[in-house]
Amino acid sequence: MAHELIQVPGSRRNIVIFQKKEEMWSFMAERFGELSERRILESNRFSAALSGGNTPVDLYVEIGQVCRNLCWKAVHLFLVDERGVP
Repeated sequence: MAHELIQVPGSRRNIVIFQKKEEMWSFMAERFGELSERRILESNRFSAALSGGNTPVDLYVEIGQVCRNLCWKAVHLFLVDERGVP
């Protein structure tokens, strides 16, 4: 997977730059799996807020493939809208 990692000075945040969107989806799905498994081991559940619409569909497909063995009974997913709505 080809990506570039940029460390933000004075911050614990990093910026990851990918050459292809498929590499980004794969990276994000693997990270979702790692975080969810760790949290399930710690507290028996994992909660995540997911955006709706068409933009993240490829990511959700990738999560479904990468995280097949995840204990989905312990996962709580919430569909959210990132727009500011009154």
